[in-house]
Amino acid sequence: MKLAVDAVFYVREGFNFEKVFKEVLKILGEDVKILSVEYPELALISEEGYYYRCGFMIDKKLDRELSREEIDEIKEKIKKLFENEIIYTLTCEIL
Repeated sequence: MKLAVDAVFYVREGFNFEKVFKEVLKILGEDVKILSVEYPELALISEEGYYYRCGFMIDKKLDRELSREEIDEIKEKIKKLFENEIIYTLTCEIL
């Protein structure tokens, strides 16, 4: 059993993705497997400035099934790290 976290974000120029990604790993704790990391790459030019697409896919091995509240808490902590940025997708599910 594992928790699968899949996310894509659009962040503004200057966003420190590496620092935030390390925080995501801290939230998830031990026994994580990084399946993919997409470092910021220019994806959108708007009147508000440049946006860079980034994201990740991470699996976390679980010893027990998490409750919906625990999964939602993890998701909210990740959302908070990307506050003021565009969260395109963010899924956390038990597989």
